[in-house]
Amino acid sequence: MATSPPPRRVLLLPTQPAALRTLRLAADALRADGRFAPEWLLAGRLADGHGEDALPVHRITTEADPVAAEGRLAAALRYTPPVVAARVRRLADALHAARAESGERLAALRPAALLTSDDRLSGAFAALLAEAGARGVPRITVPYALSRAEGSARTRRDRRVHHADVPPQLGRKRRIAREHAGQVHVADGRPLLFFSPEVTEALARAGALPARPWTMGGGLSDAVAVASAEDARYVASFGVDAARLHVVGDLSLDALHAAATRRDALRAELRARHFGGREGVLVIVAVPQLAEQGVAGEAAGRAAAVAFVRPFADAGAQVLCSLHPKCAPEDYAFLTREHGAALASRPLAELLPAADVFAAGFSSTVRWAVLCGVPTVVADLGWWGYDLYDHLRGVVTVRDAAALSAAASELVRDGARRAALAAAHAAAGAELPPFDGLAGARLVDLVARLAL
Repeated sequence: MATSPPPRRVLLLPTQPAALRTLRLAADALRADGRFAPEWLLAGRLADGHGEDALPVHRITTEADPVAAEGRLAAALRYTPPVVAARVRRLADALHAARAESGERLAALRPAALLTSDDRLSGAFAALLAEAGARGVPRITVPYALSRAEGSARTRRDRRVHHADVPPQLGRKRRIAREHAGQVHVADGRPLLFFSPEVTEALARAGALPARPWTMGGGLSDAVAVASAEDARYVASFGVDAARLHVVGDLSLDALHAAATRRDALRAELRARHFGGREGVLVIVAVPQLAEQGVAGEAAGRAAAVAFVRPFADAGAQVLCSLHPKCAPEDYAFLTREHGAALASRPLAELLPAADVFAAGFSSTVRWAVLCGVPTVVADLGWWGYDLYDHLRGVVTVRDAAALSAAASELVRDGARRAALAAAHAAAGAELPPFDGLAGARLVDLVARLAL
């Protein structure tokens, strides 16, 4: 009898804590398939906190990341040509050393593929991805969320070193714009560099410069598992080869799809657990995490949570608050004490289909609600300034507290209005990820095509 070949090793490289869940879902799908053996490749802080999932862990060192270390020194350095030139040489040498170390690790592990959450980073991550590419290891980006150029630009507008048209280092910036055009993005009339000029040049010298870093998929990867055709069009608009973009779907939607098949039973469970079994309009609120994101201080973050919850509570709804993984539940217990809201203990993907109404800010979960046919309010009360969800049919977008209060009152008290919004969601399907419970299977198929 013929025996099956042993499973091929696939390395999972999350670049930040929020990516762990998505790559864990990828690991589950790969392991269930049987042809692959997923293993973590983790920086120290992630290796310490990734949780128990029985997968082997290989630690990588980024605490002494050459680019991060230089960044901490940047404020003390003068932008004179000799100083900057020496800094570029030092960075490039460190990146070459990091590539050599990565090469030794990859030679020992011999992975069939490498999955990462972001292909546009600098330092040790860039060195690793560049070396994997040089060794023919397929690199697949599986974003936990597709970041937008507007958000990246927002964090760079106040830092002149990223302004491509003014000093310091204006000559170097102009050279970068000529030789590496994909590094420049124009936001509100201002051309911006993704990396600082010296980091850009050092990455280029080390063969580790992401070509089009203003979008995920524009960096050091061979394929990108995008969630939807709309996301693919967005990434391609930055000049990324469309052949590298594969509509896989959102891995987190597979659990959501399973939950949606038992919507009524799930709603009854939540009412029994949190609201004494009473009937009522169930509103799930994705509480904004402004303080945890560094967008605002603790007091402002607390006020933002209240601004989302109180209008629905005042309208008589059963309010169930879903906290981001970054949020500590004890920091939001006041929502229960002061406003009668309940705090969910399960992931939003397992709860959302039960909602009669969903409220959120700038969150990928808005798309989840549309897919589930849940009437949705998106509130941007002056914090983000995005228009990402304005085009989605059946989504009510509000930009001030009075409008949020009015929308909350209407949706809680008017069942016909809720039904109309839910019906409108059905027309938005083509703009959203596939919703069939098969995203994990499509990702495994992509890995198999590239790795086997």
